[in-house]
Amino acid sequence: CNDDLAEFVALHPKRFGLFAITPMPDIEGACAEAARALDTLKADGVVLLSSYNGQYLGQPQWDPLLEVPNRRQAVCFVHPNNHTLTAQVRKGFSPGIGNFLGEFMFDTTRAGLNLLFNNCLDRYPEIKFILAHAGGTLPFFSWRLGEIMERQMRSDPWDKQYRSAFMDAYAGKVTKALVLAKIRRFYFDTALSAGPQSLGSLLQAADHDKILFGSDWPYCPEIMATDMIAELENNPLLDEKLKRAIARDNALKLFPRLAA
Repeated sequence: CNDDLAEFVALHPKRFGLFAITPMPDIEGACAEAARALDTLKADGVVLLSSYNGQYLGQPQWDPLLEVPNRRQAVCFVHPNNHTLTAQVRKGFSPGIGNFLGEFMFDTTRAGLNLLFNNCLDRYPEIKFILAHAGGTLPFFSWRLGEIMERQMRSDPWDKQYRSAFMDAYAGKVTKALVLAKIRRFYFDTALSAGPQSLGSLLQAADHDKILFGSDWPYCPEIMATDMIAELENNPLLDEKLKRAIARDNALKLFPRLAA
């Protein structure tokens, strides 16, 4: 797949880019393929799923894979996955509610939280992480997250009960401002999140130069992609400068080779 896509991109170098896929959860094979794709195929980044075999991105066993794009200052696009527990959640929740309606949002959120709490944003500072679907619910509850981490999780018994690499790294110095600043390290796309209901939170939590257009096509039909474009164009929260930034300018800062 990566070879075929690289050939296609070579035919249309100003129109298309490539996020390489990897044979995860084969970590050794994934590291080798990510390195080959970035170095030899000149991929624009790597696409990673939020979890593999039930273990979320950010867990230590997947660290070797993150070292590859970090050494190359590369982009990692994080997309939700069907977690191994999803079937159980649906069975106990409602079989009529598809994973794509709610669970995918929570899956992206969990991946973002794992990257934060396992201190991946500091340990792999050269990676530019893009979270799909406006980061799931992460922007919406970012204030709650920072408030609890500062006011509660630094204190006994929570500091011992809920230890993490992030809390240890900033022992006794975790503040809400610090947590919110770490969340602003992420990039976010607007796939299926183009309305003011979603963007209201995202615009408060994210750096505006790190919000990127996303469509989720072809998994959502073309008519929905058209709806998202129209929603962004008519969104009352966006001025003309920010509309252009989301539609094009922010992405060109990440991928300058695509500039006309």
